[in-house]
Amino acid sequence: HPSPSPGSDLGQATGAGPGLGEYRIMSYNVLADSQARSYRDELYRNVPEDLLWWPRRLRAILAEVRAVRPDILCMQECESFADVARSLKGDGYLGVHAPRAGGKRDGSSIFYRTDRFTCAAVDLMDFAPLGLRDNAAAIVCLEPIVAPPLPPKQWAGGTHGGTYEGTHG
Repeated sequence: HPSPSPGSDLGQATGAGPGLGEYRIMSYNVLADSQARSYRDELYRNVPEDLLWWPRRLRAILAEVRAVRPDILCMQECESFADVARSLKGDGYLGVHAPRAGGKRDGSSIFYRTDRFTCAAVDLMDFAPLGLRDNAAAIVCLEPIVAPPLPPKQWAGGTHGGTYEGTHG
């Protein structure tokens, strides 16, 4: 299903922002460019090359984020954190990134709106020592800039768990 354009009904309905005491969270698997290339013949053989091109996908992702304007944005398979962070900074977002281990170039990122939150704590987790492959998680503790009606602290976490290849029992 195609994503809504910034002028679509979804963009207009959600662009106004959440009501008093509410906030909006968006989670997005952005498909790491290295994954798109590695699995090109297996998973994306019918997708035109220009649609997999990262700069084009980044523009589309940013347009959707700007249409929805989440207070907290979690991204999985974020390989170009610096590019995404630079692009979202002008929209009032700051972010943290937990890179995957094992020589992988992508990871999990969390961005938050600086007009809504300050970051009180960050924890970047590497799951490899736990036997959960090369996965990672970014966890942040966010404090609302405006006191109640929001609770004093909000915790947000983002991870891309993949699959566990072991015995289950």
